[in-house]
Amino acid sequence: MASPLTLPQLEQEEEEEEDDENEELASLFSKETESPPPLFSADPPLFLLPRAAAVRWILRVSSHYGFSALTPVLAVNYLDRFLSGVIYQEDKPWMVQLAAAACLSLAAKVEETHVPLLLDLQVEDAEHVFEAKTVQKMEIMVLSSLDWKMNPVTAISFVDGFAARLGLNRRLHPLHWEMFYARCLASILGFLPDSRFVRYVPSVVAAAAMLEVESSCNGVDYGTQLLSLLHVTKDKVNQCSQTMREVVAVSNSTFRRRHYIGCYGGDAYHCCPHHPGSPIGVIDAAALCCTESSDDDWWGSDTAPVTPSPPHSKKIRVE
Repeated sequence: MASPLTLPQLEQEEEEEEDDENEELASLFSKETESPPPLFSADPPLFLLPRAAAVRWILRVSSHYGFSALTPVLAVNYLDRFLSGVIYQEDKPWMVQLAAAACLSLAAKVEETHVPLLLDLQVEDAEHVFEAKTVQKMEIMVLSSLDWKMNPVTAISFVDGFAARLGLNRRLHPLHWEMFYARCLASILGFLPDSRFVRYVPSVVAAAAMLEVESSCNGVDYGTQLLSLLHVTKDKVNQCSQTMREVVAVSNSTFRRRHYIGCYGGDAYHCCPHHPGSPIGVIDAAALCCTESSDDDWWGSDTAPVTPSPPHSKKIRVE
């Protein structure tokens, strides 16, 4: 039987863990610098509405198949990077939908363990349905356009990194941590359909989402620490946070009229009896439970701290 660690040993372990978390954050910031947000040739871009419709479709399909939250985030990242490098043809509005189908298929292949066939993927009122070979050709075009760089840093990456660095996944009660994490994902996903999403780097989107959750839940106070980790000004984060708040408010209003919960833009991620521990179920439950119990103490001290796996993770990645 192993002997308990002494205080100096515990302190050394904590220091080593903090060093690892700092290195991870430094790596994320480095990748973010190497991958600036996509720039569109027109302001506003001509494909503004087709993009919004395509992103909402991506979210609906992701909900339909129970994909992880990272899958639609990756798909939209691929789509925006691809669209920033092409000339939009108004007489071919279906091209954005085709690109969205290809990007979602590629994202599912990167992140999911089970990927639907290309025809089966085109569900949830797809505006156009394309033959599998047509989508496959578009996949090759997307891959070539993106130089096969399919594992970009995302806002979810930074939520994971910030939460680990601030110790939120250890300090929060396990159930509260799941709800907190799910609400952060909800804010990010809800922001995706809005074209202003592309104006902000992933670290700013992640910080804005976390600050929004902090402001709505009593007992959670990490804003100052979080802002100190960023490489941008507080004003930039506040600007993103305000924009996110506006987008989510509109989404929530729309969803309540349609008997939905969550904030995912359009009619994605509808309320259904998912298990709370599943990627979609955690998000559905969090949108309702955290709102109703925001007066509770989120810093549960009666239960030993644990570090649950991020709800979105489905694959073991090897870089």
